[in-house]
Formats: sequence, structure tokens, C-alpha cells
Amino acid sequence: MKKKRIPFEILLLVIILALHAYVAFSPPARLLNWFKTDDAFYYFTTARNIAEGRGITFDGLSTTNGFHPLWMAICVPVFSLAKVNLYLPLRITIMILALFNAGTGILLYRFFAKKFSRESGWFVAVFWTFTPTIHELTSQLGLESGVTAFTLVAALSYLASFDERDLKPKNVLVMSLLGALLLFSRLDSIFIIVIMGIWLVFRRSTLRWQVLMDALLAFLSAIISYYARVQNTDNIFNFLPFFYIFIVVSLVSKVAFQYGLKGYVVDSSRSVRKQLFDSALAVGAASVLTMGIIFTLHDILHVFLGFPRAVILIDVVLSGILLVGWRLIYILYMKARKRAFQEDISLKTNWKKWSTTALCYFAPILILLVAYMLFNKSYAGAYLPISGTIKRWWGTLPLTVYGQPLKTLSEVLGSWFSPSVKDGPWWLITAPVSFIIEMVARLTGIPEESVAYLNFKRDFGVLVWALVILLLAWVIYRKKGFIQKAMRETAFFPLFVGCVFHLFNYKTTGYLHAKYWYWIPEVLCTLLAFGILVESVLRRYKRYLYGSTASQVLVGAFSLILVFNLAVPIIKSYSYIDLDPERHPYLSEPKYLEEHTHPGNVIGMTGGGVIAYFIQDRTIVNLDGLINGSEYFEQLQTAQAFHYLDDIHLDYVYAPQAMILESDPYGWIFDGRLVLLEKHADFNLYRYIRGVEQALPDSNS
Repeated sequence: MKKKRIPFEILLLVIILALHAYVAFSPPARLLNWFKTDDAFYYFTTARNIAEGRGITFDGLSTTNGFHPLWMAICVPVFSLAKVNLYLPLRITIMILALFNAGTGILLYRFFAKKFSRESGWFVAVFWTFTPTIHELTSQLGLESGVTAFTLVAALSYLASFDERDLKPKNVLVMSLLGALLLFSRLDSIFIIVIMGIWLVFRRSTLRWQVLMDALLAFLSAIISYYARVQNTDNIFNFLPFFYIFIVVSLVSKVAFQYGLKGYVVDSSRSVRKQLFDSALAVGAASVLTMGIIFTLHDILHVFLGFPRAVILIDVVLSGILLVGWRLIYILYMKARKRAFQEDISLKTNWKKWSTTALCYFAPILILLVAYMLFNKSYAGAYLPISGTIKRWWGTLPLTVYGQPLKTLSEVLGSWFSPSVKDGPWWLITAPVSFIIEMVARLTGIPEESVAYLNFKRDFGVLVWALVILLLAWVIYRKKGFIQKAMRETAFFPLFVGCVFHLFNYKTTGYLHAKYWYWIPEVLCTLLAFGILVESVLRRYKRYLYGSTASQVLVGAFSLILVFNLAVPIIKSYSYIDLDPERHPYLSEPKYLEEHTHPGNVIGMTGGGVIAYFIQDRTIVNLDGLINGSEYFEQLQTAQAFHYLDDIHLDYVYAPQAMILESDPYGWIFDGRLVLLEKHADFNLYRYIRGVEQALPDSNS
């Protein structure tokens, strides 16, 4: 009689839940170490206020929408228990995130096990759930990233199933529901959701990848053209209204004209010259239309103040090279393979199928999004979360502690290769390569502070990256049949295109203080690529004697290493040896403020999520505006926010001097309106002087 094996999914779930339960039941002083960021407590405090009937507010004084709605909806019932015990909701949150993390791993396993093999399913599932950095992103921040990962994998796996699944309206509506859940888990997922919809509408047609290829290259062409003309000038972000309109009009018109003028490669019997001419004509016609629309909006309707005309001319040339170029390569490749093809992509034949699918997919998402935006506007005064608007505004400030925006083309494109988990969307690839470059550079013995050291790192880095790209190209060429099939079956290409739009949404718009959990889609995209490459290698060796057994042993050993690599540090860090929780920074800071202020006082902080959650009988007001209201932000932009602070009867400010008095925009507001009471570690406690119309001389010297 065969022994019954424990299903992999159950094993994964049990291990994850056990690890998280170990932390969830740990003493308070240990428990608090799990939550790595103040931002999580923005959610927790707001959720508690909603549950207690105080409205959608962080401070009880102004309404806010600076959060992603799905995670907030999950937090509200959990943090209704905060009135029983402040730690109980935190413990429950750890277990909820454990379920989402395990659920993502299980979905990845089933996705790859169904498409390829159990071994590659083990690899992607364990890699995702037990790699320490990914686990921190999805489980230890107390934020929406775990929900985003789960809904993204659910939507992607369902999208990939449509190659076998019937395109019935009810199935498309399910896909639409998954898209809506992904959207409300993180609103910046909108780019991926739209790209998924295009992939779905043109299912089983070469048109789907050709449309996405055109959209991707037209998008990159517009960005490169803009930065090539405007970089290194003070006007780069003054032209953003033009930039946004230009990208949308250019992209949509190029795709539309390629379709209308028969620029898509669907008939091998057409001559190469005719195909390329039609494509080039489509680029030219789209550019003329784009120029006409831009001139109309600027010269007649005055939608934006100005625009650099050279951007459109650069884009005509660059997009022509890119869009016509890939067609030439594709046609030559198909001719070399002697593949004949012909596909009817006419509207006459396909309009009903395409329109029905598009309506079933996009309409529910659009209706929900519009309803959400109208609700936002009615209660919070802004259609979209105020936090994103503020972070883009920070990029226009001359002296801010939040960093500097990317202003040159080299900075924007170079951000792709950043090895930093914080700034690098593709850090799963770039961090190991950067480690090799750094290690070899140090072994040379060249002084690290010298110019020679920097030059060596640069030159050797170029060599290493060239080798990595060549190796990757060689593997793809050798396994091109399988990799093409695998990318199609996993819907990898729409995910990758969506990720490019997603990351440039942050990198090219002056957005500052982007957080490392924003890059969940890019991390998942990289993992899918790893999984496909691992499967291609395993398939080769499974053909040999004991190849299957060897593959299972190798992947199993790798999985065990990852599990222990995560579990052992967690067990050590969250031991049940009790410590005094009052000494933990999360509790000592609120205690300090309670000792130096009075019940009922209003205290301003840049940040303040943790203190707002734990402090008693005081109100914490978020001064950076990320979880504040639109009225405060409007006054912040005009350096008049002291009126708002006077109206809410602000009593104290608790912040570092360099931030609150010496940086924009806080120096505009608080210089001459604060009296220093006491220094406390890196923070100062100030008394706020209300009713001062004109700033007083510096009262802190």
C-alpha cells in the first residue's frame, strides 16, 4: 500500500502559518519589531478611527484618502478590536498577511505545476514565500503589498488560462473582478490591468503581442524623446501636462494607425517593402495627428502653457526606427524559418468578439473606478489618493529632504540597473550582478576612495553586464521554442509590458520617496522569468537516467535552504524571553510626548503613524500631508498651511530641526512660528505659536 504524501500546498501553508504564529504570539516588545515601517500605522490608525465611527480620518480632524482601499477594507474589522487591546489587531494582521503570502505561493505552485512541472512549481513558490527580502516586502511591513502580490498572481494565472478556457462573458467577468481587486489593492496596478485587458481581447491572435510591442516601443520612444530634449533644464517638470498628453496621444494614435493602414504583420504573402512602407506611413500619419492635437490643445484651448516642439520631431524619427525595425526583424526571422501565415484581423470579422470581450472586461472595472473616484472627491476633496499627488509635488521643490527627482535620460534608464532594493525594480537580477562587480573591484586592492577604483568598477561593470546579456541571449536562443511557448502560456509578456509602464510612472514624473514595496509587480515578473529558465534547464536533464529524481533532489535541497534561511533568523529574533515593552521606541516615543504635553493637545509630526496609534488622549496630525486632507495640501502649496494649523488648534510640533525648519515646504510654514522646548534624541519638541500672520524672527537660536 502506497504511503499518502502530504500535498505541497498543505506543507507550505503549515510552515508559513507556524512561523507567523510564532511571531504573532510573541511578547509585545518582540512583536513590535515585526512592523518595519511607520506607513503601516497610517492604515492601522485610520482603520481604528473608521471602526469607531469617527469617519475616514487619520487624526479625527480632517478626512483623508491617502491609502489603497482594499487593504484598508481588510484592516477596518481587524482594528475594531484595538479598543479591547492595542496588540491584538497587530497579532491578527500578522496571521492575515501569512495567509496572503502562503496563498500567493500556492497559486504560483499550481500555476507552474499545471503549465510545466512540480519541480519548477516548488521553485517559484518557495522562492517567493521564503526569500527573506520578498518575505519582508509582503509580510513584515503591515502594508498592502501582500494583498497586491496575491491578487496579481490570481489575475495573471486566470488570464493565462484563457488560451484553453472558453471566452464566455461570465469567464471574462471573473477576470474583470480579479482585475478590480488588483486595482484596489494598489491603484498603480492600472497599467498592468489595461495591458492584461488588451491581451485578453486579442486572445489567440498574433495581434495581441504586436499591439503590446507597438505600445511598449511608442511609450519608450516618447519618454526618450522628451528627456533627450528637456533634460538638465529647470523646465523638465513644468512640461508634465504636455508630457502626459503627448504619451497618451502618441501611443494610441500609433497603434490605431498601424491597424488602420495594415501595419501589422499577419500575412506572409505580402512583400517586405509593402509591409514596411505601410508601417512607416502609419508612424508618420500618427505623428501628424499627434502634432495637430498638441497644437490645438496649446494654441487654441490653452490646456498647457508650453511645450518643446523638438520632442515631437525626435519621436517621429525614433518611433519610426523602433516600430518599423521590429517588423523587419520579425519578417526576416519568419522567412528564415520558412513559416507561412495568414490571419484575418479585420473589424468586419472580429468586431463583435472584440467589443463583447472588451465591454465585459473593462466596463465593470471602469464603473468601480469612477464610483471610487467620485466617492473620494465627495468626502476627501480629491479624486485619487492625495499621497501620490503630494509626492509628485515634492519633486518640484528646490530644497527638500525627500531626495531629488531623476532629471536626465541616463538617470532614468540607469534606474533600471540599480541594485538597491529601495530604488531598483529589478533588484533580483541587478543586486547579484552588482555584488560580483563590487567583490572583484575590492579584490583588486585599488583604494576604494580613488578615481581609479570608480573607473575600474564602471569598466568592469560594463563587461559583466555585457556577459550577462550575452549569456541570457544564448540561453534564450538555445531554448527559444520552449521559452516562447512558456512566456505565452504564463502571460509573461503582458506582465512585463505592464511593469515597464508601471515603473516609468514613478521614474519619469518627478515622483519622490517611492517605497521599495512599490516594485512587487517587477519582483514577480523577475521570478516568473527565473522559473521559466529553471524549467528549461530541468527539462534537458530529465531526459537522462535518474534525471527526474536528481531534479527533485536539487530543487528540494534549494527549497530547504531557503526555508531554514528565513526560519532560523525569525526564531532567534522573536524569542519568548520577555523584555520591557516600554523601552521599545514604538512605545517610548508616545510616552515621552505624554509626559511633556497635556491631554487633548494636538501635536504635528512629519509621519507619526506609530505614535498616533499608541499615544493616549492626544491627537497626532500628519504634517507631510500623505494621510491628511486636500485642504491642508492646497494651503501647503501656497505656504499658507499655518492657517489650517491655526484652525485645528495645533499646540506642538515634534520633528527634527533640519526637516521642520530648514527644508521645503516646512520651513515656509514653521520658521518663526516655533519655540524650542526640548531636544529628544534626533527630534525636537516645539511649541507652535498660533495667530502669526507674518513669520517672527527665529525663536530657536
